[in-house]
Parts: sequence; C-alpha cells; structure tokens
Amino acid sequence: MKRSGGSLHNLVTMTVFINDARYGDQFVKMRREMFPDGKFPASALITVSNFAQPGSLLKFKAWQFIGE
Repeated sequence: MKRSGGSLHNLVTMTVFINDARYGDQFVKMRREMFPDGKFPASALITVSNFAQPGSLLKFKAWQFIGE
C-alpha cells in the first residue's frame, strides 16, 4: 500500500480467512489495534478447513481506494 501512496486508512474492504475459529477473537483485537480510531473498513472473517500452503494460519485479501 505504501508503494502506491496509500495506508491502512485507504482500505475499503478486507476479507480474512483463518483456519481455526479460536483465532477470531485475536483477529478482532488486532484489528482494533490497527484502526484505533474505530473507522474499520467493511470486512468479513471466514473460517476455512485448510489452506493450499501447509502451515498457513491466515490469508488476507484487501481492496484499497487511493484518489479523489
């Protein structure tokens, strides 16, 4: 994001995939720390059974808007 002139505040939506529902509370806490002003992008937290790459715990997809 920085290379394109953006920051976390330019995120408009994010989808986070976790492989264990027990990580959900940790993610919510982390998101609060990342956006202390409470202005969260639209988001979805999805639990999946496995990832294609063994050992992965989380996958993150985000869209940002930079411009006028």
